[in-house]
Amino acid sequence: MKSLLLLLGTLSTASVLLAQAPATPRPFPGTKRLPPGAVPSAKGINLLDPAERGNWKTAEEESWKFEPKRLTGTGASALTMLTYDRTFAVPCRIAFDLEVIQGSRVRINGFGGYTFANEDLAGWFALYPQVAKMNKFKYALGRKYRVKIDVTAENVQLRINNKLVDTRSPGTGTAGPFRFLPGDGFSPGVIRLSDMEIVGEPAK
Repeated sequence: MKSLLLLLGTLSTASVLLAQAPATPRPFPGTKRLPPGAVPSAKGINLLDPAERGNWKTAEEESWKFEPKRLTGTGASALTMLTYDRTFAVPCRIAFDLEVIQGSRVRINGFGGYTFANEDLAGWFALYPQVAKMNKFKYALGRKYRVKIDVTAENVQLRINNKLVDTRSPGTGTAGPFRFLPGDGFSPGVIRLSDMEIVGEPAK
């Protein structure tokens, strides 16, 4: 009986923790973040540059692994969200190579009211929220895809492997902060990101 009560207490505590908002994100160890108003080079800001490490925040550092040329994330809840904590004026483009290693609920947001995600557990990338006629891109686990998302005041456009997948209107006045989530309770995930860059001017 004592063991049963202990188990029930543990499950109750876990339920409360899951219901709570994610812990306050902490910046990753690294050099200082770029000063406000810093302008990227013509090629854009390399998000994996060690100089950018101070702009990344998460409540669970152990869920993310930074390497010189790639970033790998593992997660099954909002607690593992990783945020690139800068805001950009539009027009702005964020581009990255994305490989979904496991799971089917990856999400990336920071594009006004739109989210790049797979919400149907069936292996399709798309812009959400869902509409009557969804324009989607079929992907496979373990394969790398080049994703480009262009943000303007008029619209948000999604391109994968240089193919225009969807255009949503209206756009937004600024882009970012950008939040990356590998998976959730429905489908724990592992993702790998590389060649990450943003072309645009930081919002003032």
